[in-house]
Formats: sequence, C-alpha cells, structure tokens
Amino acid sequence: MAEITGGNTGSGKLAVRIEILEKVRGMFAGRGSLRMNAAMGVVRAQVTFVVGDEEIFSHDVLLHRMSVDGWATGVEMLVEGKMGERKEVGVGVESPELEMRVVRRDLPDIPQFKDALPSYELLVLVDSGALNPEEDIAHEGPAMYLEPDADRLVQFARDLRDETEQALTPRLFRKRGEKA
Repeated sequence: MAEITGGNTGSGKLAVRIEILEKVRGMFAGRGSLRMNAAMGVVRAQVTFVVGDEEIFSHDVLLHRMSVDGWATGVEMLVEGKMGERKEVGVGVESPELEMRVVRRDLPDIPQFKDALPSYELLVLVDSGALNPEEDIAHEGPAMYLEPDADRLVQFARDLRDETEQALTPRLFRKRGEKA
C-alpha cells in the first residue's frame, strides 16, 4: 500500500492511502461511458482519505500503468529540479477517475531564503464519475490536500509505481518471495 501524510500525527494527521487491489483482466475496463485499454496495464485500486485515526472516505478507481509511471517519474524529476520552468505534475488522462497533482513552490530568490528548501502541495481527488457510473468524468469530487516534504512525496510515488508494476507482472516473472 502506498501511503502519504503531511507529517502531522494524532488527531491532526491527514493521509492518503492507495492500495492496488488487482490487475484488470481482459481487453477493456471501464464504468459507465469510461473505457480503458486494459491490455496495456490497468489495475483496480482503493483510494482512502484519513483524518486522525478515522477513514473518512474510500472508493475504488481504475488506474492505468502509463499514468502511474508517468506521474511517479514526474514527481522524481520535479523534486530533483529537472522540470525547468514547469512546477506542476499531474496524473495522465489515461486514468481519469483519479487526479493527483503536485505543485512545487520555490521561495523568492532573495538572500534571506537562499538556503530554504522548496515546498510541495499534493492534491488527490477521486472523480465523481467514479462514484456514479452513470455520470461522466466531471473533474470534481472528494479530495485530500497535503503539504508533504520531498522525501515523503517521492517515497509515495515510488511505492505506488512499484505496487502497480507488481500487480501487473505475471507470476512467472516475479522474483522469489514477491507477493502477487
């Protein structure tokens, strides 16, 4: 399971958990009017929002391998400062049921802030179209906003990518001891 927090603990803890449940089998996957090419690597994942010790929201979404891999690579590049002027990374259109957007905030280039680290904002949104298959993707829905540090952000992105790949890798090609 990939989990990220903003760093607070106790009743002020905010967290997002994404658990990869299974590989979607067949040629196509979808709900309502949404259709995805499952042959290219689609997983079903459960997204959960947590406040304190309480799960306040949880729902399944479909995620495409290309979206997860592109987002994780983009997060790594953003944190490493390799995105040029671009300061935002989002999940690709291949996975419209889940929006994840990271924004990098750099402090102004003035002497008082010369040693300051950039800050990051993460928005995770489950599209309302995933909640009601009879609706289309609306680009709105339940969301969680966090301000994680760079290490937490990169680890979350890597965990999500690794778990997605593990679910999509045929058992025959897994290393000994790797779970399904």
